Amino acid sequence: RMEEKGLSQRHAQFLQLIYHGQIPEYGSIERGDILTRATKLAEETLRAISSLRGGAGRKRSRGFTEDDQARIALAAKRKSQSSRCKTGLGFSGESASKNAKHTGPGGFDEDMKNHYDNHGRKRQTMQERRQGISHPLKKFHNQVKRKMIMRFCSRHSNRSGEGLRLLDLACGRGGDLNKWGSAGISFVRGIDLSPAEIEEAKRRLSSTRRQFPRLEVAFEQSDDCGRKLLPELKGQYDAVTCMFAAHYFFKDETMAKTFLTNVKAALKPGGYFFGTVPDGKAVMTRIGNSSHFENSILVLEKKWEGNASAFGSPFIFKITDTVTDGGKGSREYLVFSSVFKKLASKYGFEPVLDYDDRQLEDLLDPKDRGQFLKHFNPHYSNEDLEVVSRLNTAFCFRLRRE
Repeated sequence: RMEEKGLSQRHAQFLQLIYHGQIPEYGSIERGDILTRATKLAEETLRAISSLRGGAGRKRSRGFTEDDQARIALAAKRKSQSSRCKTGLGFSGESASKNAKHTGPGGFDEDMKNHYDNHGRKRQTMQERRQGISHPLKKFHNQVKRKMIMRFCSRHSNRSGEGLRLLDLACGRGGDLNKWGSAGISFVRGIDLSPAEIEEAKRRLSSTRRQFPRLEVAFEQSDDCGRKLLPELKGQYDAVTCMFAAHYFFKDETMAKTFLTNVKAALKPGGYFFGTVPDGKAVMTRIGNSSHFENSILVLEKKWEGNASAFGSPFIFKITDTVTDGGKGSREYLVFSSVFKKLASKYGFEPVLDYDDRQLEDLLDPKDRGQFLKHFNPHYSNEDLEVVSRLNTAFCFRLRRE
């Protein structure tokens, strides 16, 4: 029956092993779950081998030595990490169609909503997160976000010493709740296009109320950030942030302008607009003359035609064990430093070139001192993870005082 569904005998045996004979429906199998189970099986096998005395590699079970079984499990894990064209097993075997309709969190696309809704419904234990192949990357990226929040919107950066008001566009599942509380922020309005992610954010909020009783948070679902003016902005926020999402609004110039209109409408004069975004130039350099780049963690795929343009140059971005993983990956858009700065200046924004914070700047490339986009500067033991992180940059603007 498995072979009738397009699975080879080897695939079926692999599933039998990692799911202990209780294989779920194929459409519900997640990439991260397979990787976690394969890793666990491989580690258990290696521990069993190391505990044996004398001739461990010669001890056979159904024709395979235990060394053979360990190699099979590890090979399966590596194959599932690196293959970009998987069919069956819950993976899509094709990249996003060039003719498909795509938009970002500025609005309106059901594929994008479904992608983030599926991520919003995932639950992982702390141990599972730590075992994920991308855990060091997530940890470093969270450090960058934490230091940026502390620098640009903590109560210590406010001369009055009072807690600030923050608007978070594309807030996701509320992963920055602890960062907001630690910074002493008094109020956060978090907006995201995914209903499932907002529901998860509200669940997390309820579990942190005792820890940060002075933090008031309002989460809401909306896909209007790049489509029309959001309600109740009224220049009441000290800072606006958009972490790992501003590039979605560069699908076209109109969407980018509407996005910046909302940011400006939300900010008090002198307020900060900060976040993180992939550097379009770095993405193009990594892809090179081909249309595809891949290592054990990352898949990049060129989707724009001809020369890249200032707006609407899409690419597929897929990182194992992250929100971009699963199915077709995430369809994103190139952002160029000069384009971002020039457009933002029309809305009264000035780039902040010196963060004046040693701990934050230690996380960023020293070669970018005095530059608008500041590349991440991680130091992992895994070189492939470094390739991923170094595509990302920090940015910050300040709204001019009239």
